[in-house]
Amino acid sequence: MNEKRSLRGSGGQKKPPTPDMSHLPNEKDLTSEQRQQMQQLKKYAEKYKNKSEADIMNEIGTLAAKSRASGMLNDQQIENFKSKLEPMLDAEQKKKLNNIVSQIKKK
Repeated sequence: MNEKRSLRGSGGQKKPPTPDMSHLPNEKDLTSEQRQQMQQLKKYAEKYKNKSEADIMNEIGTLAAKSRASGMLNDQQIENFKSKLEPMLDAEQKKKLNNIVSQIKKK
């Protein structure tokens, strides 16, 4: 037997599961505003795809603190965001979201 082995993925790092997005609407069914939001989300995903979770958390905290200080972000807006995002998340992701929300509200 001549099996090739790959070193890719070694080092004990677990690849995050691919989220089930079958319940999301098709992009062609979105309004113009929703398409713009989708494009913005894609830009953010590209920007953060190679960052660690800690780096992302630090940046979220920094941006939230600046937005709260300038009056552009309040607890109600944070809760609205959370309620829109939660249905798309699994239990582990919801737990992380709740931690993020509680940290943001403290800032």
